[in-house]
Amino acid sequence: MDWINFLEEKTETMIINLGISADWAIYFRLLSFIIVLTILSVVAYYITKKIIIRFLYKVFKKTSFAWDDLFVDTRAFDNLAHIAPAVIVLIMAPVVFADFEKLLPFVTRLSEAYLIIVSMTVLFAILKVGEYVMSRHQAFKDKPLSSVFQLIRILLYIVAIILVLAVLLNKTPVYLLSAFGAMTAVLMLVFKDTILGLVASIQMSSNDMVRVGDWVE
Repeated sequence: MDWINFLEEKTETMIINLGISADWAIYFRLLSFIIVLTILSVVAYYITKKIIIRFLYKVFKKTSFAWDDLFVDTRAFDNLAHIAPAVIVLIMAPVVFADFEKLLPFVTRLSEAYLIIVSMTVLFAILKVGEYVMSRHQAFKDKPLSSVFQLIRILLYIVAIILVLAVLLNKTPVYLLSAFGAMTAVLMLVFKDTILGLVASIQMSSNDMVRVGDWVE
């Protein structure tokens, strides 16, 4: 882009005018861009956390619903503040590392993997609130909610690991799933009794097959 080239040339000219040789100017320009990028990321983080998320919590507190107050009590959306710096890095990385093509893919992949991890932590916090709300409901009083939500978390962990590895290795998730299939067979064999017990407890509770006081033969 023209504006990127213009910015690079102006910055490099300013650095050379400070008495730094042209051979080292490109590295000092990279350093100055990284410093500016770091400052922008920190500012975006605090603006998101101190203003946007705090405003969101105030809105939750003012609503007539009681369940959304749990998002405030558990600080479920605090990790959303980490998304803003990652997005800024993704946007500005092509400018900062324009002359360092080998570093650009590495920085981009790290930022994308970081976004996936942060998004998953926010999702886990929301699931925790959902589990608490459902456990207080009379219809789910005798249901194995903890086991169900634990199973959901395990599946999400697996999905997050696959996505992060796919981004870092620059491979499609399908490629990793093929390798993960063999590993899953081994895990199923090792943790067979644990998995069967978990599935059995979910089936017995969901179908109301056993109650306290029943005789089991």
